[in-house]
Amino acid sequence: MHCKNTKCISHEETFHNPGHYGPCTQHLRYRKQSEVGVRRRTGKISDDVKPAGLYTVGLFSRITKVPVSTTNLATVADLPTKQELTVQSEMSILYRIDQKKIPDVFCNVGENYEEVVISPVFRSVVRDVSARFMAKDLHTAERSNIEKAIRTK
Repeated sequence: MHCKNTKCISHEETFHNPGHYGPCTQHLRYRKQSEVGVRRRTGKISDDVKPAGLYTVGLFSRITKVPVSTTNLATVADLPTKQELTVQSEMSILYRIDQKKIPDVFCNVGENYEEVVISPVFRSVVRDVSARFMAKDLHTAERSNIEKAIRTK
């Protein structure tokens, strides 16, 4: 008897191996060009990063998609200023994770690295830098100096 759980290939879907007889024990996964995959088997993260393409995944394995293209993280925060005023500001950071370091990041930080590390550190740095400037500087030509200070910190 053939496996009847076959779906069409898409970057979001898992489908069972159509040539497999009996209970489904393997799946095929597809990664887009802008993603890599990290394999986790019974809780252990593999050191090799899977590039874009089609892969078989065993019953006890899971491949997590990780974007390797530049990601835009937008946030809104209340920023302190030199005059001890609070200014609500909308800001964003462009970041890209190094493919070679993805397994280390997953092991040490977890899959939600954006919420655990990137966002809190970015907010902290922005608050620290904004406290050195006047409120009017956040919306004038001085803004480029603020951006430079954030990059160097």
